[in-house]
Amino acid sequence: MKTAVMIGSHGLEAFRPDLLEHPDEVRFVGIFTEPDAAQIPAPTRAFLETEHLVPASLPDPGRLMRPQVAPAAAEAVIANLLQDTPAQQVTLHCQGERNMLIVAGLRERFGIQGPGRADIGPYRDKLLMKRVLQDAGIRVPAFGAWEPGRYTADSPGYFQHISEAVGLPFILKPARASGGEGVFPVASFEEFASLPHDLGTGGEDAEYEYEEFLRGTMHSVNIISAGGRTLFAGASQYLVRSAMTTSGLVNADMNLPDGDPRVAPMVAFAERVLHALGRLDGACHMELFHTPDGELVFLEVGARFKGLAGLAAMQRHYGLALANTVFAIESGITSRPYDADRMPCFDAAFLLRRGVATRLVTPDVESHFEMRWKVRPGQRVDATGELGGTFLLWNESEEALQRDFVRLADYRPVIYA
Repeated sequence: MKTAVMIGSHGLEAFRPDLLEHPDEVRFVGIFTEPDAAQIPAPTRAFLETEHLVPASLPDPGRLMRPQVAPAAAEAVIANLLQDTPAQQVTLHCQGERNMLIVAGLRERFGIQGPGRADIGPYRDKLLMKRVLQDAGIRVPAFGAWEPGRYTADSPGYFQHISEAVGLPFILKPARASGGEGVFPVASFEEFASLPHDLGTGGEDAEYEYEEFLRGTMHSVNIISAGGRTLFAGASQYLVRSAMTTSGLVNADMNLPDGDPRVAPMVAFAERVLHALGRLDGACHMELFHTPDGELVFLEVGARFKGLAGLAAMQRHYGLALANTVFAIESGITSRPYDADRMPCFDAAFLLRRGVATRLVTPDVESHFEMRWKVRPGQRVDATGELGGTFLLWNESEEALQRDFVRLADYRPVIYA
């Protein structure tokens, strides 16, 4: 019997254990932090034979850091598991950005099959990935590594240097973060001078980069690969830039029809990116810009599915059990085809702002929708950036769904005092 260890909750809800062709050939073990496990619905975790709760890597983790397990604690769980299970019968599964390198290190430590740290590195480090792609002749934003010492010693001179290198405005963001965390758009020296004085300090994990501000429409390409071949590819259009969601805008992600003329060029572009970085088996989520003059520009990529409700929306939109497909690639345990009707669908999410949430507003749309609120009327929000909710919209009419996508540009789910 094989043992599949699921590390972190990301993508778990989309997995369908009831579709497994031979469920008696695998047992499931979960490793989660306590704050991450609290977010998993009971029906989702019901297929786990054993669940291990381990400390988070930080004593007081924020929203995006809650799933990140303490490496030593996860290692102890795996070591205990391998006392009576051969490493050849164990696979480690992770779709969460914050745990990717940790899981890769565990594979190396115990001789478990799957990508190691060197394989995952170009998909995790934004500076490294852009350097590799630039060397391969793929268009990336103008960029550079942030130097805290230069900012402290001569902020006017450093501002001029960056402005001449990448233009104004420019973007500052962590090299290894995700979900728009810690991003600073800079349009003037006044904004530059008001940046945190410790920006980019604190070791490798705190490293920052600066990059060109891209104009155009933001898209994502989602690919499943096996043996260097594409098993699935789809593209989507973002309603707003990811970094804008902290202002309360809805981050909607419209799955594009396969026949949309934008899809094939974006998929081909994404495949060039994967080959340059070292194509891995499994899922990949890539973001890019389609500029006003028709140019495709790489933004970033992860060796995982898209976040939040995006995977569930993709499965419904394409009528495919995508989470099970990747699980089969990683474990060898196959599944039957998706058993629900295909339905044009897209997902959306929104972040909370500081204040008191006095009223929750449902969207005024033509399509069917399902809301998952994570905030209640009267709740005080002490920090900007906490997840306020996710929702799915679906409609047999792709035209009606597109109209609702545009409507959400003006939608504010929460009214604050």
